[in-house]
Amino acid sequence: MAPDGKTAATGSFDTKTIIWSLETGEARDVLLFHECEVSAVAVLPNGRFASAGADDRIALWQIGRGEPAQILEGHTGPVADLELSRDGSMLASASWDTTVRLWPLAGGLARVGTDTDDV
Repeated sequence: MAPDGKTAATGSFDTKTIIWSLETGEARDVLLFHECEVSAVAVLPNGRFASAGADDRIALWQIGRGEPAQILEGHTGPVADLELSRDGSMLASASWDTTVRLWPLAGGLARVGTDTDDV
């Protein structure tokens, strides 16, 4: 759920990411990008959302745009979870490839850790 309490995002096995209006209960945007199920979504700062799935990719979305504003690639297995840092500057992704990646949302390379590393 977005900080304003009015918007939420969901991902589904039908490959869709849906942005919902919690005030009306209606789908505001149906976002199609992933080739496989969408397994994780995250709310980002400034009206943005992230989606990730079994296609190993992460899409960063801006409300009102029908295509991703940015695509994060690097995982070699399905992405199972996304989490935003407390300060909103980093997105963490966990994958079946046994890595965690820390993506700086302002741009730049991701830091990569494995299931045996400290990230």
